[in-house]
Amino acid sequence: FYFCMDLQSIHASLLLLLPNKAADYMPTLKSKVFDAAGKWLKAYLILFGITFAGLFIGLMILGVEYPLFIALLGALVDILPVLGVGTVLVPWGLYELITKDFELGFGLLILYAVMVIVRQVAEPRVVGDSFGIHPLAALVAMYAGLRLFGLAGMILLPAFVMLVFSIIKPKEPAGKKPGS
Repeated sequence: FYFCMDLQSIHASLLLLLPNKAADYMPTLKSKVFDAAGKWLKAYLILFGITFAGLFIGLMILGVEYPLFIALLGALVDILPVLGVGTVLVPWGLYELITKDFELGFGLLILYAVMVIVRQVAEPRVVGDSFGIHPLAALVAMYAGLRLFGLAGMILLPAFVMLVFSIIKPKEPAGKKPGS
């Protein structure tokens, strides 16, 4: 409550602690951070939609009961760091194989393989397009983030690269279109 009531005075006090040049840049930095966060959210909502659609179609083809609910659950699990769509499909597929429902068991494992391939192809492109960086740069950032910081780094490092890129990127001259 107190933070909300005194937010502007707290903000002003914190800015006084910074050098003038840094304090003058803070509104721009805040804008760029919120822009990066919005782009990050957009990218992962698109990936959520791709995963949901792929799972829903695959589960419909397999004739599974409640495909809408299971696809939603699988897409939610897939968007979480560390977990993925395999957390749902692999144990379920193995269970079906153990209970001798080979058609559904192999179908679920094939659906998992298809979803992994789709995700591996789509993620660098979607993240790169949303963040305004080349898909190869997004892929490198995702791989480096995975190797350095684990699965959370795979999600956060491309956002950090985009933020740094947007801060150091020179502004286009007025009236000139990018790429011309």
